[in-house]
Amino acid sequence: MKNKHIRILVLTAFVALTLNWSLQHLSGISTFLCHYCPESVLQASVLLLSGEDVAKINAGNIAVLLALTVTTLAFGRGFCGWICPFGAIFEYLNLIRAKLNIIWNPPENVDSTLKYLKYIIFIGLILITAGVGEYIFRDFCPARALYLLEIPESGALFPLLILGIVLIGGIIVPRFFCRYLCPLGAYTAVIARISPTSVKLNSDLCIICGKCKKACQLGIDPVVKIPKTECTNCLDCIEECPADALEVKL
Repeated sequence: MKNKHIRILVLTAFVALTLNWSLQHLSGISTFLCHYCPESVLQASVLLLSGEDVAKINAGNIAVLLALTVTTLAFGRGFCGWICPFGAIFEYLNLIRAKLNIIWNPPENVDSTLKYLKYIIFIGLILITAGVGEYIFRDFCPARALYLLEIPESGALFPLLILGIVLIGGIIVPRFFCRYLCPLGAYTAVIARISPTSVKLNSDLCIICGKCKKACQLGIDPVVKIPKTECTNCLDCIEECPADALEVKL
């Protein structure tokens, strides 16, 4: 079985787990989903550091934040490529892209500029959350809109509108939300900079066939550079390389 197929199966398992939590949430059995949502984790840590009442912070938030940070330090942005249940949706959208024969990618200069958006969103999320003392992102979170189908009174149809834009974007551009908008992706990107694990290119073996670039959903060209901040260690490029010029190294 190919690495990509294994990865999609793993992601699908996390999607199934998330859907199970969603059903429990919607039936009123528990609020487990939000307590262990990484986006809520980011905001919980901000609230804790800004001196908010500890009662607002769920223990699950802290546990997930620590786990996410440690695994990112060890394996780079592997969470985004192998675990994230919202990122999994974009794997499925890629199948739709293939069926529709959509092969367009944004120009490299546009792509590299737009990737800074997620950092702006991340910083804004931190500042606003600290200022108002509440989990403000949940009213705009497309993942919450998808998995809970809840429309907050304060936001009306806005979360579903964002979800629709993000999903359409995901059909046009691979990993659209992950590339440009995800604040969690910005957080893991910052941590991944100091991770010892990364994909490396052996230029002596490389035959410059372009297959690795074509396989990358984040728009990375391994022949030019493999930035830790963007690479999700999905290993698709390694699998596609006919010369075995790519490998994961410490």
